[in-house]
Parts: sequence; structure tokens; C-alpha cells
Amino acid sequence: MEIEKSSGEIKEEKEGIESEELKKKSKDIDKKIGMFILIVVIAIIVAITVIAVRRTLTSPTFKYEGLTVNRFVLEGTNATFYSMRTPVKIYGNVKIYDILLRNDPRKLQDIEVSEGIQEKILAPKPDQFYFTFDPDAPEKGYIGIAMAEVSRVLGTYNYAILQIPVTGASTRPIEGFNESITCEDSSNKKVVVLFQYANSTEILVNESYERCIILQGKDGNEIIRAADKLVLEILGIG
Repeated sequence: MEIEKSSGEIKEEKEGIESEELKKKSKDIDKKIGMFILIVVIAIIVAITVIAVRRTLTSPTFKYEGLTVNRFVLEGTNATFYSMRTPVKIYGNVKIYDILLRNDPRKLQDIEVSEGIQEKILAPKPDQFYFTFDPDAPEKGYIGIAMAEVSRVLGTYNYAILQIPVTGASTRPIEGFNESITCEDSSNKKVVVLFQYANSTEILVNESYERCIILQGKDGNEIIRAADKLVLEILGIG
């Protein structure tokens, strides 16, 4: 004998099915977000490696903080870069470093930076950097580019200066990232850099936590400008 379900039971069953479908869709979206950011970062790193041998100067050099700056376009693209070569002394070691920026350094001076940002990042020498972001943020591709800009200086690539591991993370668990990291996870040996969109473009020290830096921009291009500015601040260049 068949027992008819009440309207209430049918409604609960329908809501349960819809809930499971929403969870599955959310999981799929999170996975795509994580993979998208990873792909962008990898693509930028590969492009930067190619730049060393495939570039075309597009204008005369100019001086910035006593350094000679070259402007060039990556061959076959419209991507413009600015390069400077300078000796950098960090942790007692001096290394000749080729700085590579996406923006003209002269046009980054309007970006507000918290006092003591370099010391907050470098002293004492951290064991680990975490670059984190809100997976619900818009224009995540720009965040990936900004992360790649800063990791070229801090990370363990052959051309990086600090040679300290940089791990990508998100502020809540999503597939594609191994860890969920927020400013609360910063410590004496762990520096957290939060990349976010906001109403102003600036680089801040979050004094509520031990070693947390907030890098924010009003839009995608602005967050990349802030990343370039942070690179200069870390290296002690204007």
C-alpha cells in the first residue's frame, strides 16, 4: 500500500535536494576560483621568465631614486614592464637584483603606506609568508597578478631576494588552496599579506595582529599598483 506524502514532507524533501545542489555548485565554484588564481600566478611567473630574453625597449631610459629605469613591452603582447638593476642588502647579504614592475615607479608615489612597513615584513626574518584573499572578491585575476608581483621578491625562485617560502591561501577553505589563512594566523615568524579591494589604494599594517599587512586597491589595476609599491618599499627604494 502506497502512503502519500504530505505537502510539508514534499516541501522539506525539495528543500533538501535544492540545498545539496547549492552545496555542490558552491564547491565547484570554489574549486574553479582556486584553480583560476593558481593558473594566473603560474602564467605570470612563466611570462616573467620569458621577459628576460624576449623584450623590446619602447622609450628612452629615465632615472628614479638614482637608478636607471628601462621601459619595455613583452614581445608579441601589449604588456608593459619597467626594470631597474640595483644592489640590495638584506639580512647581511648584498645581491644585484633586477626589479621588475608593471607600473612606472614615478606614478606610485601617491599610494599611502603605513610607517615601518619594511621592518614589519623583514624583522625578524620570517619563516613563512602567506598571501591570502577573499574568494568572494571580484576580479580575482588581478589579485593573482598582484600576488605574483610581490612573490618575485619574497619567494624561493632563483631570482628572488629573500628566499623565504610564500604560500597562497584564502580567508576561508576552498579547493585549490591548502590552507585557510587570515590576519589572526600571523605570528612572530609568520607574515600574512591580505590582498583585498577597498575604497582606497594603500598598504597598511594591521596593528591588531602581530605581523599582518593589508594590500588594497580600488580596482584591479590599483591593486597591482599597490603590489608594485610594496615591492619598492620592501627593497627600500622610494
